[in-house]
Amino acid sequence: MAVWRRKAIELFGIKFEHRDFSIYEVMYELIHRLPDLHKQNNTEKLADIYGYVEWCYNQRAKDLWNSAGVSFYEHLPDNEITYEQIPFWVKPYIFEDVKGLIDWRVNETEKYRSLVDHFNEVNKTNINY
Repeated sequence: MAVWRRKAIELFGIKFEHRDFSIYEVMYELIHRLPDLHKQNNTEKLADIYGYVEWCYNQRAKDLWNSAGVSFYEHLPDNEITYEQIPFWVKPYIFEDVKGLIDWRVNETEKYRSLVDHFNEVNKTNINY
């Protein structure tokens, strides 16, 4: 069994309905769990999710890092609460890498610039637009 699959089962109880259930489907499920977890301030489960996605992002296998980018980080702006939490849960080096995806998804220059400024303030970084 692939490590990413075993981790998803252990951490999140994800049931794999079919053999071809992909890492992209795992990311889809995780991104949809976030709003309620943020509303509940469930930092333990949030840390599990963000940590798992970060782990996938740092792997060499393209499906793992790509799914983290396009099926998770890119979709953080889709919900206001997850959008607002980006500076607190996404590591600066990852934000630097995926900011183009986030900018594209936000599709509003001022809103995106506000996010980058807030991210820099929270993380004491200097990420450019």
